[in-house]
Amino acid sequence: MIAHILKLIWNQRKHYTGIFIEQILVFIILTICILSFSEKVRLYFSPGNLNTENTIIFWLNDANNHSPEEVGEKIQSLVSKMRQKYPSSIISYGDLAPYLNGGQFTKRDSVVVDNRKILTKIYMSDKNGLAVYQPQIEEGEWFSGNFPEDGSLPLIVSRQFLEESGLKHPIGKKIQYGNYTYTVTGVISGIKNNPFTPSTPTIVLPINDKQDASFGGFDVKIVDSDIDTYVQDLYKEFRKEFPDPLDTPTIDRIEQWKMGEILETIISISLQAIPTLFLLIFAFIGTFGLFWIYSRKRKSEYALRMAIGSTRSRMIYLVIMESLFITGLAMLPGLLLFCYISDFTPGNLFTMGITVFIMLLFALFSAWYPAYTVSKINPAETLHYE
Repeated sequence: MIAHILKLIWNQRKHYTGIFIEQILVFIILTICILSFSEKVRLYFSPGNLNTENTIIFWLNDANNHSPEEVGEKIQSLVSKMRQKYPSSIISYGDLAPYLNGGQFTKRDSVVVDNRKILTKIYMSDKNGLAVYQPQIEEGEWFSGNFPEDGSLPLIVSRQFLEESGLKHPIGKKIQYGNYTYTVTGVISGIKNNPFTPSTPTIVLPINDKQDASFGGFDVKIVDSDIDTYVQDLYKEFRKEFPDPLDTPTIDRIEQWKMGEILETIISISLQAIPTLFLLIFAFIGTFGLFWIYSRKRKSEYALRMAIGSTRSRMIYLVIMESLFITGLAMLPGLLLFCYISDFTPGNLFTMGITVFIMLLFALFSAWYPAYTVSKINPAETLHYE
C-alpha cells in the first residue's frame, strides 16, 4: 500500500511540487518558532526565580549633601519607624532585587576556589533576604547571624557556581575573595535577573544593617498591609528624615519590573508567532485548494477505481494518505535542521513532536474535504461523461 501511494505521488509530482515546497517552508518556520517559544518557557521555569510578590525596593537617588555616616543613620531611623508601624512586613538590606535593567548593573568579579579563579555575580544580603525574596535553599542555610568559629565570613553560593567550580561538597568550603576568607554555609538554586535568562554562577556576601544602610537602600516584603498605603507612609517618614527637597527617593514595585520583562518577551515571541500563524493559515488554504483542484482533475481515475471495486472509505483513505506522505517527506529537511541546531533534550524532542503533530493535523484537515468529495463521485455518471 505504501509503495502504491508513493508511486501515485511520483506520477503526480508536477502537481505536488508546489505543495511540497510550501510545506517544507512552513515546517521549518514552525519548528523555529515553537522551539523559540518552548525555550522561553523552559527558561522561565528554570531555577533562580525570586518571589517578588508584594515587594518594593527603596533607594535614595541623591545623597551628595550627606556623608555616608549621616545617610546610614537616617536610613536606619527610617527603617526602625517602618518596622514599628508595620511589624508584619519584612525589611532587608542588600541588592538581591531582580529584574533591574536585566542585571546589567550587577557586580561581577573573580573569586578563588582551590587556586582557581571563577568569574561570578556578586550580591549582598542580610539575614532577612531569605524571607523577602525566598530563594530556594538546596543545602545548608541562609545567613543566620552566626559567623563560622574560625573567624571567616559566611557565604552563600548558587548551584551554577558549584557546577562551574567543580565543588562536590560545598558546605564548609573556604573561598577567597578580595582580602577576606569566606566559608560556604548554604547553596541556593540560583538568582535570575531576568525571568527568561538562565541563572549563572553567583555568590551572596553577608552584610549588617549599619554597613548597608549607608548605601541608602533597602527592600520590603509587605505582609498583611495594603501596598499603596505602605508606600505612602514610607514616603511621609522619608520626608521627616530627609526634609531637603533635593533628596528624592525611588520606590518601585519589583513585580512591575518582572511584568515589564514578561511583556517584552511576549511581544518578541508574538513578532515570530503572528507571521507564522498567518503563514500556516495561508499554506492550509493553498494546500486545501490544490488538493481540491487535483481531486477534481482526477475524477475519472477515482471513478475507475471505484468501478473496479474500491470502496468510498478506501478512496478517502487514499487521498488522505497522499497528503500525509507529502507532508512527511516535506518534514525531512526540517528534521535534519532540528538535528543540526538543537540538542536532543527531552524538552526539545517533545517540542519537535508537537511540531510534527501540528503538521500532520495540517495535512489531515487540508485533504479531508477533497477526500470526502472524491467519495461522493458516481462512477457510472463520471465515466459516462469521460
